[in-house]
Order: sequence, then C-alpha cells, then structure tokens
Amino acid sequence: MVTGSNVYKYYKIKDLNEFIADHTQLNNKDRQLTTQYSCHAWMQDTGRLIVCTENGEIMLCETSGEFMAYIHDSPGESFKI
Repeated sequence: MVTGSNVYKYYKIKDLNEFIADHTQLNNKDRQLTTQYSCHAWMQDTGRLIVCTENGEIMLCETSGEFMAYIHDSPGESFKI
C-alpha cells in the first residue's frame, strides 16, 4: 500500500521480485474529501484500511479500494487521532 499527495496504490505481490498495482484509487469516495493522503494503517481485526488526509479527514476503506465511511470522531476517549 502506498499513499501520498494524490497517490493511492494497492499492490499485490506476484513473486518475490514483482509487485502489481491491484487498484490505484478509492472507489465511491465522496468527491468533497481531498486526495492529499498523509498516511494509512491496517486494522488488525478486519484487514480494512484507515486512510487519513492532510486535512485531518479519516476514512475507512476495504482492501479492494472501496470507500466505506468517513470517520467523524475518534472511536473512543482513550484513542487519539
């Protein structure tokens, strides 16, 4: 997975020396959300992705590249974003 300024690429490993871009954009993403991605993290329990933007937006995404939801707030008091 690679994220950055206007960059969202999800790679699959074909063999030890070759990576294939499986998808290169988020599908069904609200057009108002920026594409200035700053970081991403894998959710250990579901395998889904949390993708953040430079504007502080937080998105929940499937590994297939499907945008699932915009996260408005931190999921709990003990979690800081």
